[in-house]
Amino acid sequence: MKQLNYIVCLDFETGGLDCRKHPVTQIGMEILHPITFEVIKKYSDYIYPYPKKDSVGGDGRKKKVVSKRERGDKQEELYEYTETALSYTNITMDTLYKRGKNIVDVMNNVLDIFKSANPTNARNYKPVLLGQNLKFDIGFLQHMAKYCGVELKKHLDGGIDFYGNFQPNYFDTLHLGKTYFASDEKTTSHKLGLMSNKLGVELVNAHDAMADVEATSAIFSSLMNNMRSTSSNNSKDSSESSRKHFNF
Repeated sequence: MKQLNYIVCLDFETGGLDCRKHPVTQIGMEILHPITFEVIKKYSDYIYPYPKKDSVGGDGRKKKVVSKRERGDKQEELYEYTETALSYTNITMDTLYKRGKNIVDVMNNVLDIFKSANPTNARNYKPVLLGQNLKFDIGFLQHMAKYCGVELKKHLDGGIDFYGNFQPNYFDTLHLGKTYFASDEKTTSHKLGLMSNKLGVELVNAHDAMADVEATSAIFSSLMNNMRSTSSNNSKDSSESSRKHFNF
């Protein structure tokens, strides 16, 4: 079996823009085959509101509830859920409390996706991430991993940066779109919804993590297939042009 770097498309919805002080509220993921872009596996969950790290045990789960006297009347402090972010994603705290999963359980499910995207468990063929404006999501993936005591370098393709931190390798449809539509003067924005319209990709319920993942995967597939087709045609033209000037 040929070794391949499978692709994991990822999207987070969050309680704010700062991964150091805001929480993850929802995650969506898809595994894509790197040749056919077939969707192999999907995963999505809401995340139950969780306390800051100094309020939890070593496994990321809540500490045992103690009396006010024992804790000195100190209340459990959650990460900051901003009204702006919750309104933007149409996620309520009530939804998170009713449908959310424990962050440790969600992280374990994320790791299962990464493992499924490396079926031969090959060290040099770990999955590569995909997303729209993915640096934002990577920050929250690192937030989750640190919170749960997970080393992402064991599971993802990437390398160590200047500061000694692991950074995953990735494809970003935002930058691919900017390159693909560079000659189109009418395309002045490369947001997910606008690129979906340009490429005929369906985007229902935008800012839902799974809906955004499905649109991002479809955009990536469309861009790559078009680029492959263009590259194939250019190679043929180049070969035919060369025959006019050289003998083979």
